Amino acid sequence: MLNYYEKRYQTLDINHSSALFQIVEILLYQSTPPKLPENTNKFQIFWQSCFIAELTSVHLQHENYRIAFAQYLPYGNISRELCEKFADTCTESFISAVRKSGIISNSQYTDWETITELCHTSKHDVLQDFIAVAERLRHEYQQRLKMYNSLKYKLNLSQLTIMLYSSLYTYEYLLPDPDSGSHGIRIPYQIDSACPVTSDKLWQTFDTIIHQTFPTQKTVTEKSIALLCRNKLMPFLLGEGLTPLLIQEYEQFKQLVALRVELDLYLNFVFYSYSYQENTEYCLSNGELHLNNLEKENSNEYFHEKFSIIEAYWQWRGMLECQETPYVYRMDRGKNFEGNLIALSSTQAVISRLQEVFGIYEHISNQQQFDLFEAVLSLMLSQQFYWQYFIQPFTVMRERGIPPFQALFLLLADGMMTGENRLPITFTDKKRKADRMSDWVLSGSKTAKKKRAAEILDFWSQDLRKLCKGSFQELPYYQIDNMVLSLPHRFASQNLHTAVINHFRKLNKNRATLTQETSNMEQQLGNLFQKQGWQVFTQHNPENNSVGEIDIIVIADNHVLVIELKSSFIKQSVREIYEYKYFVLNKAAYQLSRKCAYVQNTLLPKLGYTTENMTLHSWIVDTTLEFDHQYISGHLKISLEELLIHLNQHTCFTEYLFEPNQMPPRTTMKFTKLIKEIEQNCFWQTELPRLLQHINN
Repeated sequence: MLNYYEKRYQTLDINHSSALFQIVEILLYQSTPPKLPENTNKFQIFWQSCFIAELTSVHLQHENYRIAFAQYLPYGNISRELCEKFADTCTESFISAVRKSGIISNSQYTDWETITELCHTSKHDVLQDFIAVAERLRHEYQQRLKMYNSLKYKLNLSQLTIMLYSSLYTYEYLLPDPDSGSHGIRIPYQIDSACPVTSDKLWQTFDTIIHQTFPTQKTVTEKSIALLCRNKLMPFLLGEGLTPLLIQEYEQFKQLVALRVELDLYLNFVFYSYSYQENTEYCLSNGELHLNNLEKENSNEYFHEKFSIIEAYWQWRGMLECQETPYVYRMDRGKNFEGNLIALSSTQAVISRLQEVFGIYEHISNQQQFDLFEAVLSLMLSQQFYWQYFIQPFTVMRERGIPPFQALFLLLADGMMTGENRLPITFTDKKRKADRMSDWVLSGSKTAKKKRAAEILDFWSQDLRKLCKGSFQELPYYQIDNMVLSLPHRFASQNLHTAVINHFRKLNKNRATLTQETSNMEQQLGNLFQKQGWQVFTQHNPENNSVGEIDIIVIADNHVLVIELKSSFIKQSVREIYEYKYFVLNKAAYQLSRKCAYVQNTLLPKLGYTTENMTLHSWIVDTTLEFDHQYISGHLKISLEELLIHLNQHTCFTEYLFEPNQMPPRTTMKFTKLIKEIEQNCFWQTELPRLLQHINN
């Protein structure tokens, strides 16, 4: 009986070799998933097909076959015979597929012995060299992991103790110099001193160690946290009761942090770089690993600079538009006015971005429904509070030469005089926290406001007694039992714009409103084109179902633009960038090629256009900046936010950043001018030099 892919292969009305290329495209990029037997996956079924025997080195050298085999390997139960045939037919592609599969970094992979035995017994020297490098990389990582686990087991710290020590660590090493975090710092017991560590990296490390620690079996209360602070924190601040054992424990915590940092750096910049970046090569010489970096891959060229410009755009929009919100009339006009205004404008910036870029207007999930503005505002107000009452006074004291722990004690003493908690970790019961947050919920009874505030608090929190997919980067609060905890130093400094976006796009990606949000994105972008008076087709469904829905088609001035619109989260690792390139962008390019063929051969003639007189343009428009202004299989990839800036006629917004209540002038936009400016990268070629000059000055 033929399987799904064997049946599809027989329907391909093309020559034999082309059919083999088309069937792997169907495997990787077809939107409709095939119906398969239980306990199987499409990659296993594909590689069991009879046409696999017909593959030659010409086929296996193609990127799609490398990706398809890389996707097959991680599932396990691999065929030794298939692997041998692949390796003998095209050794280079076999090595590439094994690397891209990610199994080298997976110590739990059950079929690793099959791969190593095949390579060691191979007649190809290159396979033996490859497996020697891979085995050495795995050994190096396991050695580091063993040291980390041994020390972690020996210390046996609780989650709350880790929070306290990480707070001491932050105030001692990250905050003495306000500029220390911009280019990275050297940390105590650092293993690779040539690799500076950023504040964000350290906070991620602390969060990882917390998550890898089992929560206490005892119920956590305000009293138990206060007792822990007295025993573990206060001796460092007061200098009294600071026993040798306590000093040793804190020093060993620093060693644990250094080991965890080394593990994470090794995973991302060694394992992941070797696995997912073909320009990264290692060789063994005299028993030592040597890195041979080839030509640099530039998937993220000027990423951070572009990201800063995009954030500046939304901050500018937020400052202009926040004055129209009802919250501006409730704002405290006293000493907190400046901080509240920053929080309000930052909230409006995030809300505008969520709505215009991602089509998100409300949150409904797990029977929760609350106002997005209120949810984001609660974060921004908390950030400003922590910045004003924790970080700023601490920084001032450090600039006066006061040692970090003494400055922390003075900060704590100042809080005690006003009845406020100024410990480096804040904690309160959930009901009291929700009561205070409810002041910024506009509508409803007092009880309803408190209920919504509690739901918002849950939305931004990690429950330490549950398995959580996110980290502090999306969920800045911790909850355990009935207590809510936060780390002011981290909360005050983290990028909450990214936190909010990734919360929706990464953690909450299966929410009920996702389909409507995608539709909102397409309709909103189509409307912006339509406002210019151009002919626009949004969510166009061709008669031929195999083509698929075309997100946006724009026709004007003898030019036709076909857009494939995508929505992604902000990538944070080499692996996520690789997966985005090969499983999102490649699929989008495959679909866009089919849609362009339909537009050119069917739609344009149907509308009365002469195809020869029309110039076709195709763009993959996504919400991220990775691979920006690169061509993917002939299609230009750009960011949605750059396109919005063009369509809103805000390309010169930086000239108005410090001109309140002023907007760039609007003029009649020509379609050909828009296409030329986008395809010639005019916006970034203007704004990047301006930003770099500002930084240099």
